[in-house]
Amino acid sequence: MRSISRKLRKLGGDVTKQTSVLLLAALALAGCANHVWVGQNPQQDIDECTVEANHRYPPAIYTYQSGVGYTTPVRTSCASNGAYTNCTSTGGAYIPPTQSLADANADNRKTHFDSCMIARGNQLMEEGTYKNMHSSNSGEYRQNVRPRPQTICSSGKYSVRYDPKVCE
Repeated sequence: MRSISRKLRKLGGDVTKQTSVLLLAALALAGCANHVWVGQNPQQDIDECTVEANHRYPPAIYTYQSGVGYTTPVRTSCASNGAYTNCTSTGGAYIPPTQSLADANADNRKTHFDSCMIARGNQLMEEGTYKNMHSSNSGEYRQNVRPRPQTICSSGKYSVRYDPKVCE
């Protein structure tokens, strides 16, 4: 009876691990979807909001260290030739940690850009969803469809984060 219980627990653990891996893979793929801004004049708004966000939060590039430095293993090989032995060592080199660049203002700039686009009446949608919603008989879709403000505000995720005037 104990061995069956252990097997079931082990099976449950494996199933949980498999489910977790599948869930993480699905979440990663969901982040890969292409998105488009939809509104009266989204391209003009994108240009103007980009300039505004870059002006308010200019790039602040800094260097950071990831990982740690290490020394490669030393390997010594010897060869004998009669009374003489010749040994050669390789390795022992220090490999420094990786240095990378990041922008301290990237998140603030992105948040400001998103806020600016929403305040101008735009909505971010998955491209496939947008195409499906606005496809015509010829298979083309319209670029300039103004979303209804109540759609943006009723979702709850914009009402506090963005300009409250949008949700009045």
